[in-house]
Amino acid sequence: MSTREIERSQWNTVMAELSDRCLNRPVTVEVIGADTGDQLLVNHGPFLGIAPELKGSEACSVDIEVGRVGSTDSFMHEVSCATKVLVKEDDNGRPLAVDLEGEDPSTHARLKVIMTWD
Repeated sequence: MSTREIERSQWNTVMAELSDRCLNRPVTVEVIGADTGDQLLVNHGPFLGIAPELKGSEACSVDIEVGRVGSTDSFMHEVSCATKVLVKEDDNGRPLAVDLEGEDPSTHARLKVIMTWD
């Protein structure tokens, strides 16, 4: 098992690959913050994708979407002001988890979002 930090210039490419490889795999999404505590956002939901916002006022954010393809029943979470993306992989290069670190600009609370695949 290994963990690699993804450079910002590679976020789009790596997140597109993750979205393709992990489409519909069950994913758990958690938020960990010193001020907010640990919060389970999604437990074993079907993964739809992850993408960075590259332009405009939200250029530092990353969007995570979970739900069913073609359904209006989906969940999106935005990691505001993302500063670090770490991908944990098994020995065969399959993604096990993605850790995203960011900061809520309204409160300046540091947050960590963890996605894990079953």
